[in-house]
Amino acid sequence: MTRPSLAIVGGGLSGAALAWQILRTAARPLDMRIIERQEALGAGVAYRTSHPGHRLNVRTRAMSLDPDAPDHLLEWLGAEGREAVRTWGASPDPDGFLPRGLYREYVEYAIQSATREAKSGVVLERVRGRAVDLKHDRGGTAVRLEDGGTIRTGPVVLAVGNPAPAHPTAEDLPFYASPRYIRDPWSDESIATIRPEDHVLLLGSNLTMVDLAVSLASRTHRGPITAVSRHGLISATHGPAAPPAPPFEPDSRPSRLRELVRGMRERVREGAARGVDWRAVVDGFRPEVSRAWRTLSAEDRRRFVSHVRPFWEIHRHRAPAEVMAGVDALRASGRLTLRAGHIRRIEESDQRVAVTLVPRGNGGVERLAVDRVVNATGPEADYRRVEDPLLSQLFRAGMIRPGPLGMGLDAEEDGALVDAEGRRSPFLSTLGPTLRGVLWETTAAPEIRGQARALTGRLLREVHG
Repeated sequence: MTRPSLAIVGGGLSGAALAWQILRTAARPLDMRIIERQEALGAGVAYRTSHPGHRLNVRTRAMSLDPDAPDHLLEWLGAEGREAVRTWGASPDPDGFLPRGLYREYVEYAIQSATREAKSGVVLERVRGRAVDLKHDRGGTAVRLEDGGTIRTGPVVLAVGNPAPAHPTAEDLPFYASPRYIRDPWSDESIATIRPEDHVLLLGSNLTMVDLAVSLASRTHRGPITAVSRHGLISATHGPAAPPAPPFEPDSRPSRLRELVRGMRERVREGAARGVDWRAVVDGFRPEVSRAWRTLSAEDRRRFVSHVRPFWEIHRHRAPAEVMAGVDALRASGRLTLRAGHIRRIEESDQRVAVTLVPRGNGGVERLAVDRVVNATGPEADYRRVEDPLLSQLFRAGMIRPGPLGMGLDAEEDGALVDAEGRRSPFLSTLGPTLRGVLWETTAAPEIRGQARALTGRLLREVHG
């Protein structure tokens, strides 16, 4: 008899969280394979950094992999992870913000521990490689790898995480092949090639820009840094730990965007009058945004993305105070400048980079001369544009389709993917950032671990009958 099996494509935080949940939950024999190019699990785009100044933007107490054991991470920090804490120069403060590389080590430990403790017959196999094709028939699913190998399995979960940022202009400019352009802001090797005196242009001004400014400052970079984004907004700073302020009674939740925004502003004002910090109000609104997103009209969703999103994100995705102190110092010294506008063109000229900037609001054009350009705009939202052979093949075959407003992948709320004809897939699922268009709030560890637990239950029911 063929053993029940499933495969997870992608071993970043989403794939690792799902594998961990399955290892902990499966009570009957199961072959699980996780296909990942990186050696370590949990080393997704944001977590593979080796810089101790790149911090989580969620407090340590909320980052446990186990939704039912909030102290799971804290216990590791105080026991098996104690040496890692010292190595990273971190603090196990429940209200603090760990280095993301240290959190990666925690995820890897959790996977190893769960693998050892799994029930008899539950096996996790790590497949180092890249999935490039997928075929499904009555006998199951065949996943073809870049090296020519094939994996025969049951259900497949796309845990592909956050894609690389989109290029700043719609044109396919020759400059994008230049070594003066860094598309991957998390590449330590690429950032290390920036010379101390270089004028660096950072495309974007939110948390990724903050990380890059920290990286450059720690490398004794002394040249000017210019950050450009559409609105010129920068992430807010975390305040003291405080419980979320519940925004609405269950029977009075708004169903329109205008009402949601108005309600949030009112509660910020009311909270301020009672001495409640606005951050607690925003944190209380976080689940409301997810619930509202699923009920908003298509037009309201478009309005949110176009008009509300930039302001929501800088208040929702905040940076630790100790990190922002360094950024504030760079700005005060004049080394870091924020500009609002968009890039019209970029080209190399006389050993430098000529950038055409259209400043926001004045209709004019400016030209900047810089030495390096780093893309810090955040992950591409439209997965049709992602340079991934498996996703491209699945789109061509009609097995998947874009999510609402072209963001992420279309899926039902339980993670089952939807094909080009609008049908629920019987063998493909997803979780994490790919659900952005469906759920909106789906990129942070607290949301991902909840999705992993729910998806685990459904997958095990499907493979075990």
